[in-house]
Amino acid sequence: EIKSAQTVLKKSDDALTEDHLRTQFDIRQEKYSVARQNLEKARARVAAKQAAFFTQKAEEQGSGQGPERARFLKEAQSEHDKTSVLHAKAAEDANKAQVWRAKTAEAASG
Repeated sequence: EIKSAQTVLKKSDDALTEDHLRTQFDIRQEKYSVARQNLEKARARVAAKQAAFFTQKAEEQGSGQGPERARFLKEAQSEHDKTSVLHAKAAEDANKAQVWRAKTAEAASG
């Protein structure tokens, strides 16, 4: 009878430890996703500034079709494209963070 009670207690302790570790993992994953989201947002801001810089340089070249103007316009478009991709990655990371946050809340509630 004592052995049976010890076995039940051990299984209960193992389950609690496993739940605790899973919750800690979920919390870390959420923090990682938020950090990635912030990184992607920062990269997007830099790309947007680069795009504005290249657009300004293209405008300084005048309204002609010179090679410098074309190069600056191409760079500006590239940076605009990069900004869009980075914003999409940031949104994806925000969604991941939300999923991990929900898992953590679910584990804490039950």
